[in-house]
Amino acid sequence: MALDSTGRAYSWGLNGNGQIGDGTTLDRATPVAVSITFDLSVRTAASISAGRYHSILRTTDGRVFCWGNGATGVLGNGGTVQVVAPTLVPATGVLAGRFITDIAAGGDHSLVLSAGSEIAVETAALGNL
Repeated sequence: MALDSTGRAYSWGLNGNGQIGDGTTLDRATPVAVSITFDLSVRTAASISAGRYHSILRTTDGRVFCWGNGATGVLGNGGTVQVVAPTLVPATGVLAGRFITDIAAGGDHSLVLSAGSEIAVETAALGNL
């Protein structure tokens, strides 16, 4: 994954779970732009991270977007289905009222760091955020 100076995200590689985020499940040998969904169209990407079968993006206004294989609940949207384009993670539960300052994607989990330096972890064992 790569992020350019204007806040556009690009991705390439295996894409069987939609983890590239271009709206398809086609593998990509060269970089393609991550789809700009409605919620993402009015925001600028600040950081990105790739897990095993999913990806996560943080915007400059502290919002989080995920896409890819959601089977373990890793996308933070309350579901367990595949999503092939960036989807806004609801700012509810432990994320309510928090400004997200950093993100990381692990093999089968996602992590976010809030401005209050509290870490919220999402895995299948811990449930959705």
